[in-house]
Amino acid sequence: PHPPTIPPTMAKKFLLAAGPLLGAVSGEPLKCGVGTNNFPDCPKCMETAMRSNAIDFWWNWDHENKLDMSSLSPEAVLKAQAAFTPMVWGTELPDDFSFLHAGGEYVMGFNEPDQYGPACAGEA
Repeated sequence: PHPPTIPPTMAKKFLLAAGPLLGAVSGEPLKCGVGTNNFPDCPKCMETAMRSNAIDFWWNWDHENKLDMSSLSPEAVLKAQAAFTPMVWGTELPDDFSFLHAGGEYVMGFNEPDQYGPACAGEA
């Protein structure tokens, strides 16, 4: 079986790791992002982060945000959904790509080039 493919219309949504660097070169303002798995355990942290207006995007190494937004203000919910950047990485692709329509503008792919292992160096 072949892994699912990303529709060509969605390919433009992929955010490369060099994106912020390219923004600096092109004169566009840099974006500030936070990678954390702590927001699900600390809704108040998410609320504070979204109210700060200092975070342009956030990710949790998954393609779903996994947040219970019931305790967040409506404003924080909208900002958190819009700022969430799903991540697709590893050897398995998601079963479907419906997360591409969940509100965020980009999808991040990551290969952890600082880690030695099969992904970068062939078989270990």
